[in-house]
Amino acid sequence: MSFAAPEAQLPDCENLVMLWDFRDGLVAQGRQVQHSFRKPGRYQVRLSIRANGPGSCPDSHCVTREVVVEP
Repeated sequence: MSFAAPEAQLPDCENLVMLWDFRDGLVAQGRQVQHSFRKPGRYQVRLSIRANGPGSCPDSHCVTREVVVEP
């Protein structure tokens, strides 16, 4: 399964890091990642965007979406 956040950003920030937490014990980093869930179920996949500077740049933002994996 592909996960992507090509246009995700934090205004006025540099050094963005995209962290994906698939809520099945595995994580990945990048704007676009691949992940295979080991078993069916409902997973609350979380994307955390982290950044630093300059100036008033916020340091993080999280978005969670449910993914349903069918047998």
